[in-house]
Formats: sequence, C-alpha cells, structure tokens
Amino acid sequence: MTIIKMPEHSAFIRMLRCPLSVSCSISPGVRGCLSLFLLLSSLLLPVRMASAQLGDAASGVSLQVRGLLQGARVRDGALMRDDLRRKGLIPLQQPYGSGTVSLEYGGAETLDPALLALEGADAPVDWVLVELRNPDNVFERLAGYAGVLQRDGDVADALSNVTVLNFSDVVPGSYYVALRHRNHLGVMTAAPVALSGTAVSVDFTAVETALYGSDAGVVADGVPMLWAGDGNGDDAVVSAGFGSDMSTLYGTVLISAENVRANNNFVLNGYYPTDLNLDGQVIAFGPGNDTMLIVGNVLRHPRNLFRAISYIVDGGIP
Repeated sequence: MTIIKMPEHSAFIRMLRCPLSVSCSISPGVRGCLSLFLLLSSLLLPVRMASAQLGDAASGVSLQVRGLLQGARVRDGALMRDDLRRKGLIPLQQPYGSGTVSLEYGGAETLDPALLALEGADAPVDWVLVELRNPDNVFERLAGYAGVLQRDGDVADALSNVTVLNFSDVVPGSYYVALRHRNHLGVMTAAPVALSGTAVSVDFTAVETALYGSDAGVVADGVPMLWAGDGNGDDAVVSAGFGSDMSTLYGTVLISAENVRANNNFVLNGYYPTDLNLDGQVIAFGPGNDTMLIVGNVLRHPRNLFRAISYIVDGGIP
C-alpha cells in the first residue's frame, strides 16, 4: 500500500518513532491520512488525528518538464551527448535513493531496457528527479518522480518514454517545481506553478523561466542549463578547501581498485558521480578531464567577482 509519494518527512516515519501517540498532519498537496489511520487501527495503536486534510487526487496533476545538463552539452549543438546510453552505463533502477549521491528519494521507477536502443532526440542521457514542493514551505518535498532526460531536454517516463509526467497522488494546486541531477546543481521555479490534470509545461531551458535563487543556472550559447560539478552530492561546486569536489574526483581515481598503480592519469570507466561531463569516464588529468568543469564553473560564476579559486558555488534549491 502506498501511503503517499513522499520521502523523508512522511507521517508514517514519524508514527514509527512514536508508538504511544501519533499526530498526522498531511500537507494540502497529498492524500494519505485515511490510509494511515486504517493502518494504525489495524495495529491497535492509539491514534490522534490532527488537522488532517484530505483531497480527491484521483486524476492527480500532470506536467512536462524540460532541462539541459551542462556536462552533456555539445557546443553550439541542439542535442546533448548520450555517451552513458551508448556505453550501456545508465542503470535500470533510479539512482536517487542510495549510494554515493543520494537525494533520499525512495521511488521504484525502472528504465525499460528497450529505451537504451533509441537514438536521436529522444534517446536517454541520464536519470533526473522532478520534485513538487510545498508552496508554503519550500524546504518540504511533497512528491518526486524519477525520469530520464532525453537528448533534446525533455524529461520522460522511464518505462514509456512519454514526456507527460503524472503525479497521481497529488491534488491539483500550486507547487514549486524542481529538476535535480546526481552531479549537477538543481533548479527550481521562482514561484509555485498551478498544476492540474491538464499537463503544464515547465521549461528550464527557456530564459523566460524565473528560477529560485540567484544565478541558479548557467547560460551557455544563450540557453539556460544546470551547473555541472557537484561530484560529492553536497549541493555545491567547490574547487578548493574543505569538502571540495576536486578532492572527491581525485580520490575516486586514485583509490579505485582498477587503478593498481595509483596513477594520476588513470581513466576510470563506469557510472560515477564524479563523471561530471557524462562521458562514462572519470578523468582527473589529461584530455577530456572532469577537473576543468569544476574549476571553470567556480571561476566564471557571476557572483565570484574576484575570480577566487576558493569561491563556493551554492545550489539554488534549499
């Protein structure tokens, strides 16, 4: 039974931590208090229902999301590279629930292997995570949807490759919409977006789309995209100092069991968070290295007025 499509702040988790008396307060955008009540009743636990708000989410809400990843960018090109797909490295299970980089999303989305054979504009580049956030509390994620980002920037369902995403458990209303990736800084709408059963477009590749925060996205060739360089999943791009992504990148290469001689120039093949340019290789030094993405984004950031190598590029999602 699915109580709500909501991760770390769920009422069910709070119930498990407090077996004597439970308060259930579900945000306006999701349903589930009734299911929680029935579950608790079956366990013969005392239940105290407080300010529960139920809604008819039979149809849910639908939206279409577009975005581009700087790391997969082709200079002056309309489509992103799909090296991870071509090399067979995209995992069939969504990667945002655990591992080195976790966004604490527990969805069960899986990728249809047939999509890995696609070429052209609709070929998958990598997994991304779309979030709907509370209009009254931007820190609270109400629902998530792990999909695949196509080469042309459309976010698609990982099984059907359909670009209309349906959040079946979410009541029509206004929500912040966010787009996140495992080694890029996420972006989010500056204001809540009205959502309903009719698909609404949220296009993070359009300069007209206002973003939450300051300089939350990078503009290249006149097109907005997500900043690359967050190799350790701390929602920042750091070139030097404590918690730097450079250290994580170097460490990934040097301590790899495949790099038996601890060679700085070793090329590590695979699906890693430190593969910042999404070519299926982690390279610290030499041609095609991932290091320059970190350094370049730190030095070129609009708020780094003194071009300091120690500047920290913070993510735009709270």
